[in-house]
Amino acid sequence: MAPEFSEHESGLDEDEARRLLLAAGATVEVGASAPLPEAPRRRALPALAAAALVAGIIGVGVAWQPDLSGGEQPVATPDATDTATPGASEPPAGSVPSLVGLPVEVAQERLRRAGLEINGSQDYSCVIPDGRVISTEPGAGLLPKSGTVKVVVSGGVAPNVSCGFFVLEEDWGLLDLGAGRPAAAGNRPTFADEVSVVVDGGEPETFDGPDLLDPHAWSRGSALGILGSAMDEMRPPTKAGEAWQTPEVTGRHGIPPATECGVTRPGMSGDLDVTTVSVGFPGEPCPASVDVLRDPQSREIVALFARSARPDLPSAAQEITVPAVRGLRLDEAQELLSATGFAVTTFTWERCQPGTGVTDQGPQAGTKAPSGSTVTITVEREPHGVDCAALDRAADELIAWAQGGRAPALAARVTLMLGYEKADELTGPDRLDPDRWTACVPAGSPTCGNALATLAAYGGRVQRRDLEDDVPTLPDGTPQPDCTADLGGFPTRFYEAWRLTLTPDLSLPCAKQWSIDLFVDETGALTGVNLSPPR
Repeated sequence: MAPEFSEHESGLDEDEARRLLLAAGATVEVGASAPLPEAPRRRALPALAAAALVAGIIGVGVAWQPDLSGGEQPVATPDATDTATPGASEPPAGSVPSLVGLPVEVAQERLRRAGLEINGSQDYSCVIPDGRVISTEPGAGLLPKSGTVKVVVSGGVAPNVSCGFFVLEEDWGLLDLGAGRPAAAGNRPTFADEVSVVVDGGEPETFDGPDLLDPHAWSRGSALGILGSAMDEMRPPTKAGEAWQTPEVTGRHGIPPATECGVTRPGMSGDLDVTTVSVGFPGEPCPASVDVLRDPQSREIVALFARSARPDLPSAAQEITVPAVRGLRLDEAQELLSATGFAVTTFTWERCQPGTGVTDQGPQAGTKAPSGSTVTITVEREPHGVDCAALDRAADELIAWAQGGRAPALAARVTLMLGYEKADELTGPDRLDPDRWTACVPAGSPTCGNALATLAAYGGRVQRRDLEDDVPTLPDGTPQPDCTADLGGFPTRFYEAWRLTLTPDLSLPCAKQWSIDLFVDETGALTGVNLSPPR
């Protein structure tokens, strides 16, 4: 008889609320970019959390206090309201400057000039490189009542994390140069000996690569100066009390369309992939952007194609039908999408049994999307440094143990979850007691489930799903509905490429569906088990 599960809804505590953020694109608000001298770079804080697959930010909540000694003395903060005023031409004096995306030393100096104290912490991020500001509290344009601004600084990508494509770290150095300051340490771009630069479809100019590392080489109308000017912009809030609007920096990678926002790209890039870095406000169809062309072998920057923002263009671009590219080779899919009028972003999934060719696309084939917009295609490869056989061994051993066999290889700490909400952590002899594997959320409540009992009830007759298997389908070909409960979101402690999912026969009705996710560490030992009960 299948085990019974009781319904439960629970709020999340701070740690468990930190979950996987899968973003459709790489987007982060950026700070204004008035040139400031750059102080020596601090070492990054040590890694303080186990890895997880991210496409966003993984918080570790580490207290951190920057050194505020020396430098200019703070100026007095004038009396002002602690709310932003809609329609104002500029933020009030003494308010929080726009800092997101800036190197922490630059942000620290700007707060000092505004007469504000800084209280910092650190988060991991796939989006913002190490040493740059992720967020502030209060937001830009608001007056902190205490005179202290909480600043969250990126510690870079968490150890063993696999990130999708975002703005490359050295491309953030291009933003620094465009803002009139040296590229931050760790974000220094690498230029070829000669670099071609084209602005707004004009004639190409050739520059000596080493000279381009000088921030004074980039005036406001230059290729990178276009981005610097865009980063300076701020817009007043639409409602009182809200933070001022600041631009976003976005990135994409692929073969761009030949003409975009009224500007024709030079033919020198051919069919080579470029990285496009854009700075603008949400919803703007044509933000300021720079296409970065790199030599495929040396990865040095050989050309920059810049386009000024075009706020005058209508927001509604011509909509065209997205072609079907699933199953095509990567180069075939890129060529077809580019010829149709789309930019292409390639996203790589790591899985133990990778598919061939393009395995997914978004938007889906047959839908309408604006000409020049980006279609993301997915390809798959075997994961690096992951023992895929260890996942199968862990599943075999756990199923055998559930039926009375020997216990599997267990990590020193085994985390039990119910619906992805943390229920318990087993250590020592408790790990070997099947009764202790009952997971209840919240602790002591009657909402419980036991992965071992669930497997025993089904006699080990389960199906295995690789990490990134497509959504399962019913016998009639329709997608299997999501039948299991998610109470807490993907656990940030685990690297998702080290997961195997066990399910019953997916043709069973939803009331009898469940799933068990197994996580193993680098030694192949079982380190986490999640039981997702029926909704």
